[in-house]
Amino acid sequence: SPAYPERCWFFAFISLVIFTVINISSLDMKNIKYKKIFCILTCVLIFNTFGEYGLAYNNIIESRVQLDEQITEIKKQIANGKKNIVVHSVIDHSGRYNAFTENGYLTSSKSSWFNKWMAKYYNVDSIVAVD
Repeated sequence: SPAYPERCWFFAFISLVIFTVINISSLDMKNIKYKKIFCILTCVLIFNTFGEYGLAYNNIIESRVQLDEQITEIKKQIANGKKNIVVHSVIDHSGRYNAFTENGYLTSSKSSWFNKWMAKYYNVDSIVAVD
């Protein structure tokens, strides 16, 4: 595929970190110049990582909370005997690392493949999401 979501870069990034650490360990760390460069580079990368992963973490947690609310609402309506379920849609999270970026989920159309799959999974006639 010519394109893929950026969250797929995780393992490539980890491999790059391992490669970099191996190369840095071969440097002469007795030299004060290398120690300063290493400390500055490490600090910059740590602050950047915390910033990026903090935003991604919050975005993913928000999506998870909304999905849990949808599932709770579906189960509540099923317990009340409804066969045509209506839930609130998930707010669009277009973060680079969010699992819902460029993926489908419940829509307002009963004929959507995911809506049909969810209805079959929960053994109801239909499930739709409204804003």
